[in-house]
Amino acid sequence: MAENPCMFLVARIGWCVDSSDGQTCQYHDLMNRAGEDRRFVPVAAFTIREDAERRMRELELEAARLFNPFWRIGPLFALASQPEALLPRLAVIAGSLPSDAVANGSASRRVWCEWWDEHVPDWSDETLWEVWSLFDQIRFYAVLEIEVGDE
Repeated sequence: MAENPCMFLVARIGWCVDSSDGQTCQYHDLMNRAGEDRRFVPVAAFTIREDAERRMRELELEAARLFNPFWRIGPLFALASQPEALLPRLAVIAGSLPSDAVANGSASRRVWCEWWDEHVPDWSDETLWEVWSLFDQIRFYAVLEIEVGDE
């Protein structure tokens, strides 16, 4: 008996933004850790995983150009699974960090937001992807493998 074929679904991850004061944002269930009832919006389907991953990367880059990860409320380490490596790797890839971050090891969220907004327009897609990959706790899209049956 033949194995059930698979489709690879590019999905926009379901999460919500709460900006009750109009200036700061909170992201609930950002990485969609809701368990088996994952919330997502289908965007495209492919028969080849690499094609789905390519499209997911394109969509994630579009989102990264619009979304400033420093808008997120909470500690900086919540943005990355390896927080101790975030600033050194960011400095290497981006070429510079806010002066406050270099001088005393920290900078206000406002300083980071301004730094991001100032630098992103000049980054190539490759540079943006490298930087965005550091913020691996924030994702807008995922590739889901779906079995396609005869039923």
